[in-house]
Amino acid sequence: MLRSHKKMYYCVQSCFYTDGRVEARIIRHVARRRKPQDLYEKRRKYDIYEDWFESRSKAEMFAQGCRDISEEERPLYYLAVTA
Repeated sequence: MLRSHKKMYYCVQSCFYTDGRVEARIIRHVARRRKPQDLYEKRRKYDIYEDWFESRSKAEMFAQGCRDISEEERPLYYLAVTA
């Protein structure tokens, strides 16, 4: 029987507030055989996304991109980097 090797995955949590603020940071990393499932949760004053990446550098770039983009660009940016 073949054993599959575990990979390291990094989770970026991004919060998009109704007042236009954005917070994004790497909140954890795990070693898994498969990528953990991304998460979206809508709350009254903000939306939370948790996106998983196979490298720390991609996770850092995604978090920085979330913080840098304008409010109008956010939906397009999110779709582009998670596709």
